[in-house]
Parts: sequence; structure tokens; C-alpha cells
Amino acid sequence: MTQGSVEFGGVDVRELRDLRRHIAMMSQETYCFRGTVLDNIRPGFPDTFRDEGGARVI
Repeated sequence: MTQGSVEFGGVDVRELRDLRRHIAMMSQETYCFRGTVLDNIRPGFPDTFRDEGGARVI
């Protein structure tokens, strides 16, 4: 980007490093791994689902 800015809440997104951890892209063409729902969610949230206890928040 050479001109302009993208803002989130009035702040340039280039200044919001933590924002990237809270944004994900979901393709219209989904792919599910063989296994449980937890097996499919866990890769996106490695710190949240370290054990089965984390699955209770789903």
C-alpha cells in the first residue's frame, strides 16, 4: 500500500499488531480434517485447546 490507510476503530491497522491474532480468513470452500470437531478447531487456537478441558468452552 503506497497511499491511504485502513483503520479499525480510528487506528491505523499497521499500528495494531495484536489485532492480527484476532482476525481469521474463512474460505467459502471449507475443508474438515478427519477426526473430531475439536481436531478441526484446535489448529487455529493452539494455546486455548491444549487439553480436552479447553474443549468445554466450545
